[in-house]
Amino acid sequence: MARCSAALPIAEPICGIGLGAGLFGEHIRLGGLFLGFEGAAIVLMVVGVVMVARSPLVCGEA
Repeated sequence: MARCSAALPIAEPICGIGLGAGLFGEHIRLGGLFLGFEGAAIVLMVVGVVMVARSPLVCGEA
């Protein structure tokens, strides 16, 4: 995975959530603690993908 390809693994689940809510009528809870947990999950996902994309083991630099 190149450093510039970190956007695809981030965008794919977010698009999946949007498609599930839009096309299939899934409900996303946006109140109270649910919003905090969902926000934290997205932040952790982005941080994890960026860390893997920058890893020298993945980029072939090690």
